[in-house]
Amino acid sequence: MKKFGLVVLISMIFAAAGHSQTAREIYSTAPSSITGSSARIVAETDSLLTLKAGGKADGEFKVVAKTNKEAIVGLTVNDCDASGITFWSVKGGRWNEITARVLKPLGKDDVIAILKASPATIESLDQTIDISYFHKFSADSSDLELIARRQGSCEVAGRVHLYKFNGKRYTKN
Repeated sequence: MKKFGLVVLISMIFAAAGHSQTAREIYSTAPSSITGSSARIVAETDSLLTLKAGGKADGEFKVVAKTNKEAIVGLTVNDCDASGITFWSVKGGRWNEITARVLKPLGKDDVIAILKASPATIESLDQTIDISYFHKFSADSSDLELIARRQGSCEVAGRVHLYKFNGKRYTKN
């Protein structure tokens, strides 16, 4: 009877270890269409990888939430001119894109907040305004920030929004 109990205990430990995958372990299972060929890990915690890609692009891979059956992960990619964020549900080795379910797209009020944070300078009515922004994950929580850059610059201007994850989706705080 003691052997049976010991076997059950050992099995439970290994099962728990299998479900507590780190960001690196989950990232290593991602299809190359998600990770790209030039991205390399430059820093990491159990739930966050900081990535560097070719050129000036960098990004982050974050384990936002996980259960014993599913992990919700996010990937940001940005450089001075452009950015992107995508979320996936990883379940049984399958990666399903769920960005629209997890993060509401930016709207008019968000654009106004980005312009205020930058701040934007308008010299004529026909002027094109170039202000980039990017998302950044918190290293020690599932929080997500929307950050604006200064107009026409790669320099960070400041935080536009802080988002909290409620177990299903991000909401503005």
